[in-house]
Amino acid sequence: MKDVNKIKVKINLYKYRYFIYLTFLVIVLLLFIKLLPYINIPTDTTTIGVVGTLLGAIVGGVFTLIGSIYVNNKQLTSNFEIKRKNIIYRPLYDELLEVNKIITEENPYPMHVAFKKITQTIVRHPQFDAWNRIKSDSRILETPKCLKEQYNKLVENIKKYDEIRNSVNLPITNALNEELEKRFNISCSITNIGEAISSKILNNEANKYFLKPYINNTFNNEETLSDEQILEVEQALLNKCNEIDEVKNVRNIYHDWIMEQNKTIELLENLIIEVGIKYEKQRS
Repeated sequence: MKDVNKIKVKINLYKYRYFIYLTFLVIVLLLFIKLLPYINIPTDTTTIGVVGTLLGAIVGGVFTLIGSIYVNNKQLTSNFEIKRKNIIYRPLYDELLEVNKIITEENPYPMHVAFKKITQTIVRHPQFDAWNRIKSDSRILETPKCLKEQYNKLVENIKKYDEIRNSVNLPITNALNEELEKRFNISCSITNIGEAISSKILNNEANKYFLKPYINNTFNNEETLSDEQILEVEQALLNKCNEIDEVKNVRNIYHDWIMEQNKTIELLENLIIEVGIKYEKQRS
């Protein structure tokens, strides 16, 4: 435990070293000013010249040393930040852009979210793997606190969504059968119809004929519905589902996920741009 405390002290001393140096210089300066009246200052020109030369050499040497330390530290910082961008920021950023493309263009309101790389289905679903890999090795120690906090918020929202996403399937199935029974005295024989159309319902896709592949020849009788009737059922179903609590909850949590994901993408963009401006341009 003593060794751990010593390391923590060293880390804090290094972290606040510039403040410590400045404080030390201020104290020395104040002591010098206070003791100045008691110092016997030589008046002959030879002694003054020697002392001035020595002081000049000391001051010049100190500033040269400070300058070389500054340049060396700047180079080390530059290398560190560029490495951090390449092994932390970019993998996370690229993965989030891919996820964003999937949920906006291919699979809105996905039925499942994976937190590791697995075989994709025909309709791709989001996969978050980069953050888990970063957390499982030494890169997590090099990750800025702001990024850790933001990513944890994002993961928390995604997990909430994944937990309740399929809670809408049964209420949607019941709502569809209620509408079919009321309008045509029939019901759908596909037991997982709610799961099949849930993304369309959650995405509020009106006038899309999303029921057409499942209607006709799938009911308990041989009645066939026209396109017009299918659209009527779809609109009525959407209106009915918009009042279902499970649907509202999934939409709200999905909105929270998207909001946190956009914030995370923006943060990563800014971190990458900052490295480019402050460190990569200086090296070119």
